[in-house]
Amino acid sequence: MHHFIFPSQDTWISSGSSTITGESFRDQNFGRDQILEIKKEFFNNSFDHQTRALVNFNGTEFTELSKSVATGKITNPKYYLRLYEAEGNAELTEEYTLLTQPLSQSWTEGTGKFGDNPKNTNGCSWENRNNTVSSNAVQWSTQQSVGNTFASGTLAINTGDYDNQELTIGGVDFIFVSGSPNVFDNNSAEIFVESGSGIIQSAGNLTQSFNNNQSTHNLPITMTQIPGTGGIILSGSSAGTQANLPFATSTTLFTISGDSTKALEGGTDTTEAVSGNGPSVLSVSHSIQSFSNTSPDTEIDVTDMVNMWLQGQYSNYGMLIRFSGSQETDSETFGHLKFFSRNTHTIYSPRLEVRWNDSSFNSDATASLNQLDTTGTIDNFLYMRGMKESYKVGERVKFRVGARKRYIQKTFSTSVQTVSSSWFPSDSGSYAIKDVATDEFVVPFSSFTSMSLDTEGMFFNQYLDGFYPDRVYKIQLKLKYNDEQEQIFDDDFEFIVKRK
Repeated sequence: MHHFIFPSQDTWISSGSSTITGESFRDQNFGRDQILEIKKEFFNNSFDHQTRALVNFNGTEFTELSKSVATGKITNPKYYLRLYEAEGNAELTEEYTLLTQPLSQSWTEGTGKFGDNPKNTNGCSWENRNNTVSSNAVQWSTQQSVGNTFASGTLAINTGDYDNQELTIGGVDFIFVSGSPNVFDNNSAEIFVESGSGIIQSAGNLTQSFNNNQSTHNLPITMTQIPGTGGIILSGSSAGTQANLPFATSTTLFTISGDSTKALEGGTDTTEAVSGNGPSVLSVSHSIQSFSNTSPDTEIDVTDMVNMWLQGQYSNYGMLIRFSGSQETDSETFGHLKFFSRNTHTIYSPRLEVRWNDSSFNSDATASLNQLDTTGTIDNFLYMRGMKESYKVGERVKFRVGARKRYIQKTFSTSVQTVSSSWFPSDSGSYAIKDVATDEFVVPFSSFTSMSLDTEGMFFNQYLDGFYPDRVYKIQLKLKYNDEQEQIFDDDFEFIVKRK
């Protein structure tokens, strides 16, 4: 499932002044601009000043997210900050890094624009977090930011018999068993994992078991399955040096990159100052994304930051986005990034993307339904069942998926209708949703878009919050076969999202 939350406020701020007029931007507000600018200005070939962007997702949608996570309706979600490039930039350095940090104080978006004359100071700026007609300017406090870099590693699950095999991470044994692992007692030293039928399913089972039992094993890392593979990314969720855990296995079924005495590498604990004053940030968490000859569109993993807010450790005042470390003020890194703001009249508003695997598999349903042949020797066909022409913004829709052989031999007792409710393993089927006008994926194929099974057949759920009204969307379906081939079904399964 992919769910989208849009900002309650956003803006950008500048630390400099005009090289032509000398007028300072430090107290100017740009809250109503349609563009968020993260840039470095140079004068006489030397760095002059920088700008930063502020985004806050603390509205009604975020409150609803908090409730859904607390009640278990959303389980083990990942959160990503998505910003979309407004225009190409020839000045941009080939390689650079963006840093996202949680703000430590509240702020006001304001009503200003860059071209205002006289300039508008109503709202937050580089110097002030609030400045309105009804109150005096309230300045930001300055604070250092701890810049932890988290350790990471890659675990590969190879083909073989996983039953009774185990791997050990940080002194905790993860033991694969046939059948349901619920018959065993998980404890701080042993976590039981269901053996899968192949590397993809086994990697998924391990990832889910590891993350679901975080409070039992207390290892300061998380797992993320690499979509469509038996690979798993391990990421440190606390300070890097604490996440360098030893790894051991008695079989070649499991291999990890790097030094097995550490399992995860690259973690450091460093401290960096927030240069040039500006907004104060918390010294507990940050997220980064590095770019190398790629689109400036961001997909920054901010899971640790959002969890910090949802768990009530700190108040949610939003995020600050800037160039990382010395890149923000050096004379070697160049950049003038322009992202669409929430005031844009396009479909590219900033968003917080929530991703989680909500698939379920009712094994009892397999007795009354036909099993689709996924050996790779049969030409199959997936299609939408009972899909409407239109839905409303905000609907929670259960989309039904039919599955059958593409060509069926006609007999007296067999027809398309009698074989349309076939089932297949949950990790074999997934879905994606495209915007027809732009041909861009709104929801791409991923490990978070697996299909589910109930007594009526295969299906998937999709929230239509964040889908723009009066636009046409198209569903694509993917089927993976046992021989590793994949088939995508793109047969104009289209629907329109209507206003409420």
